[in-house]
Amino acid sequence: MQPNIWRMSQKDGKATLVGGEIKKGLYILSIAEGHSEVLLNEVAKACPVNIIKVV
Repeated sequence: MQPNIWRMSQKDGKATLVGGEIKKGLYILSIAEGHSEVLLNEVAKACPVNIIKVV
């Protein structure tokens, strides 16, 4: 997983978006160039509750 973008909670196993801002009830983070869009999409596809979106 991308530890500079996602952090897994030891308490409940949920991923937290590192540095994300809350906007309209969603955590939003602009990703700088250099991050693999393919890897980000793989993380989104692997989410068991389908809540991670990459746009």
